[in-house]
Amino acid sequence: MLFFTVASAIILHTLFWGAGLALIATPRPWRRYWPVFVPVCGLMLQSTAVWIGANCGLPGTNSYAWASEALPAVLLVLGVWRRRGRIGADLARFGWLGLAMCVLLAIAVWPFAAASNRLTSSSMGSCDAADYAAGARVLREFSKDDRIGFMGLREVVELHSVDNFFDHWIRLNHFAPSALIAHHAGIFGLRGFEIINVFTAGLLALSLPLVFWLARSGARHGPGGAFLVSVFYGFSPLLLYAVYHVAIGQLLAAQAIALLTWIGFVAARAHRLPPRTCCGLGLLAFVGFCLVLGSYHFIVVVCLAPAAGYAALQAFARRDVGLLARWSALMTAPLLAAAGLYLGRVLGLVERMRLFREIDFGWKIPLLTPEGWLGIVASRTLGPHDLWFRLLLGTMFVALCIWTIWSNPGRQRPWRLASFCLVAPTLVGYAYLHWRAAVHGTNASYDAYKLFAVFYPGMLATFTMWLRLLRPGSVGFWRPVVYGAVVTILVGNLFANASMWQRMRTPSLIVNDPLIRLRGLEGESQVESINVLTGDVWSRLWANSMLLRKPQFFRYDTYEGRKATPLRGSFDLVGSVCRFEAPGLQSLGGGEWPFLLLQNTRAPGFLRVTIGDGWHDLESDYRTLAKARWTTGNATLVIDNPSREARRVVGRVRASTVDARPLEIALGDTILLRVATARGSQVWDIPEFVIQPGRNVVEFRSDRPGIIPPGKDRRKRGFRIEKFVIKPAPSRNHPSAGVTAKTATVQK
Repeated sequence: MLFFTVASAIILHTLFWGAGLALIATPRPWRRYWPVFVPVCGLMLQSTAVWIGANCGLPGTNSYAWASEALPAVLLVLGVWRRRGRIGADLARFGWLGLAMCVLLAIAVWPFAAASNRLTSSSMGSCDAADYAAGARVLREFSKDDRIGFMGLREVVELHSVDNFFDHWIRLNHFAPSALIAHHAGIFGLRGFEIINVFTAGLLALSLPLVFWLARSGARHGPGGAFLVSVFYGFSPLLLYAVYHVAIGQLLAAQAIALLTWIGFVAARAHRLPPRTCCGLGLLAFVGFCLVLGSYHFIVVVCLAPAAGYAALQAFARRDVGLLARWSALMTAPLLAAAGLYLGRVLGLVERMRLFREIDFGWKIPLLTPEGWLGIVASRTLGPHDLWFRLLLGTMFVALCIWTIWSNPGRQRPWRLASFCLVAPTLVGYAYLHWRAAVHGTNASYDAYKLFAVFYPGMLATFTMWLRLLRPGSVGFWRPVVYGAVVTILVGNLFANASMWQRMRTPSLIVNDPLIRLRGLEGESQVESINVLTGDVWSRLWANSMLLRKPQFFRYDTYEGRKATPLRGSFDLVGSVCRFEAPGLQSLGGGEWPFLLLQNTRAPGFLRVTIGDGWHDLESDYRTLAKARWTTGNATLVIDNPSREARRVVGRVRASTVDARPLEIALGDTILLRVATARGSQVWDIPEFVIQPGRNVVEFRSDRPGIIPPGKDRRKRGFRIEKFVIKPAPSRNHPSAGVTAKTATVQK
């Protein structure tokens, strides 16, 4: 129940911030429809308040969040006075849409509540939640001049012209998502990781009004058809995929682009607009541009593609060059005003584009075909159905669209041009990026999905143009066909959504107790600086977020603004399956096999164990605290001894294999262990051996190469190492000295 309560509170808080501005800004011809603009106005006004506070040097939203509530309160009073007694009737007009928002919010949040009995963050695979949490903490607790701990660690955070972590969020990274999280967290007294998931689900629910409005007023659907479009949008796996990967910037940009597209269409259709109407549209366009620049500022270069194409074609059809000039003036003025306000973001655009060339962001996402455009996909990865099924459904939906376009052409001509402009530019870019991904082997398909998603509100209104066949006067034969198509979409969406819900009920990526306890290390004065060696990206990013007041160093580049450098920390934060455990280490959860541990790098006898060649990525289950790492065949790890003296150690290894095979562990020419492995996990003790000063390479090897077992996982695999730990050997006069190797079998 706590998840639903917090999600509802965040939505109401956003609506409070946007209601007054929407009442004031909505132009007279559409004034009774002001409720559809409330969410986007609230998101923009709230994030802009944080932007101003951050650039004025205020010490985080903790210092001004409550004071800033006066701004929406004043606007709300002015807006209510302007609209007076008609607000109730205006809200009642969208009662069904409000109900759909509540149902969608409950469905989207339910897996989070099923996964944990306390507020926390989880993900289906992306690590963006941790990145946004770091940004939210920066904007909540620090000022632009703070350089303590990680904030001013130039060696690690420097990225092009940015030399501190605060400016990283102001200029390059997605500012608005972290700003909104920071503000909500400051108001409700919660930590960032406690609201990220519910806030993301709330963003999806808050997007329904603009999706409805773009379908109704932009694509010219009827009220019922526009409502169905908004339902399809909210329950689409393409959007739940974004929610469960915590793609907050994408959801914000989609709302902003939907607003700008509608404004561009309205301005292009009108011969001449009254000055007051132009002012209202300009103010709403300013809202849209501010939200674009705050979230996905790089998308500003193409955000007007559908609207600009529509305006150009309208001007050509009417032979009216003045229309294009008036349209350009209406859209350019608010763009320049927003650019002036968000100047730091605009100045970072070129560097952001350079990062796209330097870093292959994301992962591979399958190509969507016509049935996939409507959310009919086979799995939570957005993978397609079998070819025959795709051809059947794709042909059916394309045929429905063609029939809708060409039947009764005289009456339906006005929206044809709008439909073309809503889909053509995006589909061209989408196809190009997938072609680039196929030719160059990059993750450009990830960029293709993002492009598709931010323009999806308008595209979906076009893909479902056949809903017009339900209007009175349409041929009766088509009604059951359209009803069947509606049911097919809902059932197809439910199929993929169920897979996502099941995954999120038991997520492998979740902020667990060991990660939360990291925050306590900030108060330990003896921990001067930390080497973050936790093994996987999720834990490294959350450790970074929890420890911003401490200098941090990374062995691997981790997202943006966290470069790999020499490990200069006074303590190692270790979370790998291969590790050194010395007396006096600090355990952070996990019982006998600590999930994370902290080791003093200056302690006598310190050794560092790191992964070498021949390993797949670390596999961590943050619910069970289990970890494992597969080798590709033979593999190595490195034991660094920073002292000038040799160290005597003993070891223990826990491993399994796909098939029975011999395992030999060697240090140079010395065989440390030679055993036969099996499919079940087995544990072996490694007798005493010596680690020389400097770099020591340990090899895991077999006389059989790695194999690719049957199944979906097509990686070549050798050994599955669940634990490799070395400890100082007992003294020579210790009773256990000289013990021989022992073997124990542990059933999975």
